[in-house]
Amino acid sequence: MPVDINFSIFPLISEAAKNEQSRPGTLMLEYFQASITLSTNEGTVEVPTQLEECLGLIDLSFLSGGLADTTDTMKLSTDSVITTSAVTVAALSEAIGDGAVTVRGFLVGRTKARTVLLDSPV
Repeated sequence: MPVDINFSIFPLISEAAKNEQSRPGTLMLEYFQASITLSTNEGTVEVPTQLEECLGLIDLSFLSGGLADTTDTMKLSTDSVITTSAVTVAALSEAIGDGAVTVRGFLVGRTKARTVLLDSPV
């Protein structure tokens, strides 16, 4: 099975023989890149997601924008609440001025679970 890297959502444990992305309840990583507008060292952004349940995020420690340099630090966090197919990502920075900064990371979560299980006759 060829690997399709056009998607931004990946299984944490990939198995070549199975399509883990479509298996309900699979633990997944979903890549995101977002622009956060900082005001007094804090900011939030709504990040679109295909996950059914968000368990947290992995910060890639990437900063881009006119306000960021290599000595700047920022911590990303989330409340993991998905509303209207998006999750809130909050940023807390140190020594970064007010304005927009681009960040990157992975949302960690589960795919949509089946609500009805059908047993096939044996």
